[in-house]
Amino acid sequence: MILCAGKVYYDLLKFRDENKITSTAIIRIEHLYPLDEAQLKAAVGIPEWETIVWCQEESQNMGAWNFIAWQLRRLLETSVLVRGPRRQRQPGGRFARRASQGTATHYPGRLHLG
Repeated sequence: MILCAGKVYYDLLKFRDENKITSTAIIRIEHLYPLDEAQLKAAVGIPEWETIVWCQEESQNMGAWNFIAWQLRRLLETSVLVRGPRRQRQPGGRFARRASQGTATHYPGRLHLG
């Protein structure tokens, strides 16, 4: 199962549909705050998911992951992995993805949906 927020949801849906993947659910969380815990728990609800992944277009040290990680772990009572682009060091110690890379360029090789 993949949880995400924002436009990356549409990239994931497109990839899943183009590759005819049927074993992976994708849930888009519309509002991160306040998080509707009851609705999220009902949507995830099936305890048989082998892996739950949070996917975002930003690197792990940015984006919604830092905000939502502890809430997902507490609510779902399981570990949640994070997937997104790899951090890339730039001059001055900053991290960012290459300017030419869009959101869709990261996922097919980084996520194993099937």
